Order: sequence, then C-alpha cells, then structure tokens
Amino acid sequence: MPARKKLGKREATRRARRSRHNSHLKEAYGITIEQYDQVLASQQGKCAICKGGTSKRHFAVDHNHKNGNVRGLLCARCNTGLARFMDDITNIRRAVRYLKRDGEKVTRILEDSSLEPEVPDREVLDEN
Repeated sequence: MPARKKLGKREATRRARRSRHNSHLKEAYGITIEQYDQVLASQQGKCAICKGGTSKRHFAVDHNHKNGNVRGLLCARCNTGLARFMDDITNIRRAVRYLKRDGEKVTRILEDSSLEPEVPDREVLDEN
C-alpha cells in the first residue's frame, strides 16, 4: 500500500471547509455539495438574479420556505432583498411599479407646491 501524501495546510483547510459546507447543505436543504456545484455551474458561477458574484465564501441557497424547494443560488444582497419582500411576488411587483414610476407622483407634488412652505406669522401663532 503506497504511503499517503500529506496535504498542505491550504488544501487541508479547503477540504475541511468543503466538508462543513456539505454537511450544512445536507442538513438545511437536503442537497449535497456536488448538487450545489451543479446548480452553480448551470448559473455560470453567478447569482441567479443579478448575475453578479458573491462577497461571501458561498452563494446563499434560495429556497421556498413553505415547501423547501431549492430555487437557485443567490448573492447575499439578492437573498436579503427577497427576504425583505417576504418572498411575496405581490410585494415584488409593487416594488417594480414603484421603481418604474421613478418618483413621478412626488415630483408632481413638489412642482405644484411653492419651493418654500408657508410659515405662519409669529403674531398669528401668539394669538392662539
């Protein structure tokens, strides 16, 4: 039997992290590290929403909180964004409409009003 080659510190650390990640994925989402890698490859190594990278070690596994289905891998910002919208498509659609309007309503309100708000005279305030 050939002698086992000793791993370098960097490779040992990488393998240990991958093993911990695999355990987490299995426990939390019911997927293996190999399945995670397949999903990541299908997304070309990018976030499923913004197509950007991640500042973390791993992309977040986005999943349906009601049925547990894995939907894809997201960067921290997109994952947090969906959570803040409570994974509710209606809220996301409202946000899209809001962004498309780009403050039109507020712009009209501001244009219709004078630049400086009316301030009552000090004398009028003192009378009340």
